[in-house]
Amino acid sequence: MGLREQKKLRAREALATAALSLFSEQGFEHTTVDAIAERAGVSRRSFFRYFPSKEAAAFPQQEERLRRFAALVESQNARIEGFPAVKEAAFAIAREYMAEKVERAARQKLVDSSPVLAAYEQNADIELEKIIVTSLLGDSKDPAEERKARVIAACTIGTIRVTLRDWFDKKCKPDLLEMGEEALGHLERGFGGKRRKLP
Repeated sequence: MGLREQKKLRAREALATAALSLFSEQGFEHTTVDAIAERAGVSRRSFFRYFPSKEAAAFPQQEERLRRFAALVESQNARIEGFPAVKEAAFAIAREYMAEKVERAARQKLVDSSPVLAAYEQNADIELEKIIVTSLLGDSKDPAEERKARVIAACTIGTIRVTLRDWFDKKCKPDLLEMGEEALGHLERGFGGKRRKLP
């Protein structure tokens, strides 16, 4: 990485750090872009060179994480196909969460306090669903297969959301990989429900 790229990276990290700090101190809605830029020591114009919005500054790794998840699913598909490839990619991201417990917990606290950030996070989940659908479909153009892929993707993201919620509620102390293995295992095996006999 050249000096120019290093300088850009440092400026972006400074803005992300300033944003998280201010959001934690005074809340997302009460923090302005100008305040973030001032604390980071850059201009308002510079802020928008690195982030398209205040919401994006709250999730500085979101776009990169989406790209990485897509790349992980694709690389896993070269070895194993279908849902197992998606599951392995999800576990790789879970390892990153485990390594970033403090930061993850702080950001989740912000999300829980802001409807705007909660909506932003949900949009990211929609993008994750699209990545999973694309992976499961492959080259298939069959409408039935597309519906099946969309159902699996929605269930997968729902399962991940429930697992992460439980993990955050428990102060990020449990092993997220074990929790994910259990939760996604239910999905992979099916729930084995049986119809009740009518009286």
